[in-house]
Amino acid sequence: MLTSEQNLDILRALMEETDIRTAEVKRDAYEFRRDIVVGAENPRTGKTMAEKVLKYMEDKLTQKDMQINKLLMKNQAYKIAIKKAETQLKSKQETGDDLQYIDFHQLQIENSQFVKRIEEANQELLHLKHRAGRTVKILNNMKKKLSSLTAEAKFLEDEIKERKAMLAKTEHDIVKVVEDRLHDVDLLGNSK
Repeated sequence: MLTSEQNLDILRALMEETDIRTAEVKRDAYEFRRDIVVGAENPRTGKTMAEKVLKYMEDKLTQKDMQINKLLMKNQAYKIAIKKAETQLKSKQETGDDLQYIDFHQLQIENSQFVKRIEEANQELLHLKHRAGRTVKILNNMKKKLSSLTAEAKFLEDEIKERKAMLAKTEHDIVKVVEDRLHDVDLLGNSK
């Protein structure tokens, strides 16, 4: 059963974590707006350049992967510390050394703190995995869209070339017809 003081500590920790996450989201939104919405805009067309969006997403994924690895290492360190504390406790119990109440209580406190840190690290890891998954999904959608737009641009490019060729042929035919008519008119004028 948790005391009200422990509940308060948990709520404070949750509020602090929420504030940190809110600040991260605001920072990410600002950076995205600065680097992609404004910074990646093609000055000629006014459209966002897909390569910069993809690079931004890939950089974010790399950052998240590094953060996940860092948390995994931290988590591993906490597990080792807990294991060490448990081994010390077991060793003292097996050797028959009487633990003073304060020593035992201190080990219990440390153990609960490590367990709490591991749980927090696991929650953070889970959260980062979800964010990384969403980012990968967005990146894949962007890649599909880029591929589709590239194919459409190629199609339009081919269409323009074909129409230019038809236009050149038509202009050539018009010039030929006009020359033939002028030639016919000259022949008619000379035959009179």
